[in-house]
Amino acid sequence: MAGYRTHLTFSAIASGVAATGLYITDVCTQSEAIMFLCSGIIGGMLPDLDSKSSIPLRIVFNLSGIIVAFFMVFRLGQRYSIIELFIIWVGSYVIISLLIFTFISRLTVHRGLMHSFPAAALFLLLTVIICKRFFILTSEQSWMIGIFIFLGYLSHLILDDIIHAALKLYDKKHIFNTVLLYIVIGCVFYITPEIGSFEKVYGKPSVYRNITNKLFPEDKWFR
Repeated sequence: MAGYRTHLTFSAIASGVAATGLYITDVCTQSEAIMFLCSGIIGGMLPDLDSKSSIPLRIVFNLSGIIVAFFMVFRLGQRYSIIELFIIWVGSYVIISLLIFTFISRLTVHRGLMHSFPAAALFLLLTVIICKRFFILTSEQSWMIGIFIFLGYLSHLILDDIIHAALKLYDKKHIFNTVLLYIVIGCVFYITPEIGSFEKVYGKPSVYRNITNKLFPEDKWFR
C-alpha cells in the first residue's frame, strides 16, 4: 500500500493540475484555485482517516482545523472583537483537530468502507453542504470544493488500487454498513444545495472552448 507521503504528493499533483487548469482558463480566481488545491489535498488524505497510524490522521485534521478556523474568523470578522475572534479560532481548531480526531480514530477500521467509492461520494456531498450552509460560500464554489475533495479522495483510491484493490463500490465484509452508507448518501444528496447554478457557471460551452483553446500552444512550444 502507498504511504501517506505518496498519497499527499499524488493528490497535490492531481489537484494542482486541475486547479491550475481552471485558473489559466479564467474559470476561477486565484484565491479559488488555491482553495480548490487545498481541498484536493485534504481529500487525498481522507481515506486514511481509518488508519491506525496517527500521521495521516494528524495531517488531515490539523490542516482541516486550520482552514475551518480561518473560515469561521473570516465569516464573523465584522461581528466580533479581536479577542472574541481569537477564541473562536482556537475553539474551532480544537473541535476539529482534537475532539473529532479522537472520535474518528476510535470509530473506524482501516481499509473498511473508508476505502470505497461511496465513501468518496459521501464526503463530496457533506463538503458541499458544509461549505454552503456554514461557510456561506456560493453554490458554485461549494460544489467545486466538493468535487476537488472527491478528486483527491479518488486519487488515493486509484493509487491504492494499483497496489491492492481499493476502488470498490461495496465491502463484502460489511454488507449492512454498505447498504446503510448508500442510504445515507441518498439522504444527504436530498439536502445538498441546488446544482443548477453550478451547471450554468461551469457547464457553459464557452468554458470548454476556453479550455480547449489553451490546452496546447498556438504556435511553437515555450515561445
